[in-house]
Amino acid sequence: MAWTISPLQPFKVRHQSVLSALQLQSLIQLYQPIIGKEALALYLTLYNLPLEEVQWSQTRIHSELFTILNMGVPQTNEARMKLEAIGLMRTYRDSSSQADINNQSFLYDLQLPLDFKQFMDNSLLSTLLFERIGDQSFNQLLRSWRIDRLDTKRYVEITTNFDQVFQPLSSQATYNAIQEEMGYEAFRHQKAETFQAQVIETFDYSVFLKHLMNEAIDHTDLTQALKEEVLAIHTIYGLNEWEMVDLVRLAINQTTGHIETFQLKEIASKRAFHQEQKDQRPQSAQKNNEEENQRKQALASEYPDLTSEEIHLIYVSEQIPCDVFVKRIKQLKNGFATDQELFYVKDLLEKSQLNQTVINILVYYLLVIQNQTNVFKGALERTASEWQQKGIDTGAEALEEIKAQQQLAKIQKEKKQTQFNQGYNKRTRKEADVPTWMNQPSASSSTDKTEENVSKQQLEDEAARLQAQLQAMFNNQKEG
Repeated sequence: MAWTISPLQPFKVRHQSVLSALQLQSLIQLYQPIIGKEALALYLTLYNLPLEEVQWSQTRIHSELFTILNMGVPQTNEARMKLEAIGLMRTYRDSSSQADINNQSFLYDLQLPLDFKQFMDNSLLSTLLFERIGDQSFNQLLRSWRIDRLDTKRYVEITTNFDQVFQPLSSQATYNAIQEEMGYEAFRHQKAETFQAQVIETFDYSVFLKHLMNEAIDHTDLTQALKEEVLAIHTIYGLNEWEMVDLVRLAINQTTGHIETFQLKEIASKRAFHQEQKDQRPQSAQKNNEEENQRKQALASEYPDLTSEEIHLIYVSEQIPCDVFVKRIKQLKNGFATDQELFYVKDLLEKSQLNQTVINILVYYLLVIQNQTNVFKGALERTASEWQQKGIDTGAEALEEIKAQQQLAKIQKEKKQTQFNQGYNKRTRKEADVPTWMNQPSASSSTDKTEENVSKQQLEDEAARLQAQLQAMFNNQKEG
């Protein structure tokens, strides 16, 4: 049962001996990546509290500990549980201190950290460390703790033996007396107790072996070290018996046919990483779709007169940076964005008060609606200046301005045509008899009108095509 500490609850600390330099190094390099800096701070703080006796600290209350650590109850309690779980501390309740179980004092019995070899020999701890720091840092750590071997061909040992300096014990009785005096008491020492994890009940190792032996595995590879490694990987990564068989199969050396146990950590880590990336993709896509739908619904609610295509254009313009927007539009027109075009858009973004959304719609207006081949500086800055003077600040306002300009151009064109027709009717000219064929449109005139209609239809089709491709482009960008 996990107990929660309270500020006024008393506690004492017991520890075995002073930490050596190597043990401190082990705490920092091996344990800290697993338990975190808060748990390590708690361990070192408890270890260095003033002593009342040789191994026992003074009785303190937890609120003092919170002040020293600058941590609250939840953080300190979490750090305590990590120390207990990793084997650095054992916690006891003093049942005789209080009748109320929630007020009974605590005893924190600090354990020495494992040395490097003990730690690495422990499959669970070494696998957990590998998972936390990655293969590159793990291998660097191994190299930093490695002891260089002496060249025995070059160096010949000439160390003096014990018997050459000291006299042997004169009597076996003396040694027996010493042993009797010591009895069975436990004494302070620098060796840490081997970390023992809880018995794993979620993994049936016999089932794993049954399926593994079907893979024609060399039975000499089925060692205790392999079992510990497999159980550790199961504990860290949650792989079942069949997944572990697949993992071990990948660790078989194709040349020797033997299982390379040291490869299992790296293979399990890579598998977990790729699985996590795979799981995140649909979640990320679903989240993006939900955000897109919410934003589009908000735009539709705020601007009910806009079509769904216009709503989508505004949304895309909000999401894509201006330089990327220009590049994608030019790609859809089977061209490419020039350095000058990108500079013009970037310069406009910096010196004008127009935001990204408005500038993107301005680019769309020039390249798609007006079907210009490039983003020309004059047209870009002239239109941008007009929009800024009119206080256009949103995508909807930009689209309304485009519609207004198109409507104005249409009215001016109709007015000009009407004036021309009126002037033509007022002309006085002599009517002459003409052949019937003179009133029929010429082939070139008919062709011109046909080409004009086709050209207009092509322009509308091209705009619709670009609109559809723009939507597909943005969807692909989200999936990527």
